[in-house]
Amino acid sequence: MRKEKGASENRFLFFILQDSFMDSVVIAGISLIIIGFVVIALASFGSDAKIGVGGFIGPIPFGWANDTETLEWIMVATIIIAVVFLILVLRGFV
Repeated sequence: MRKEKGASENRFLFFILQDSFMDSVVIAGISLIIIGFVVIALASFGSDAKIGVGGFIGPIPFGWANDTETLEWIMVATIIIAVVFLILVLRGFV
């Protein structure tokens, strides 16, 4: 008697694909953070350019910059984005 592919096998395949996708997203996120460190380090050595990077790791805001004023602007923008996102979540839009 031949066994047909059931829903449980399809769900198992979905979870395998989902885990590998999540691994890719995590690797991409860590890579972007490392690239941010490198860009800020390189930019701070030889020029007067003001460079900054900001974002979230989970609920924790972060920011790097080679200038204090730029870092303050990045952190303010990050906090504003967090508040807007929180409002959207509480209202059920996200």
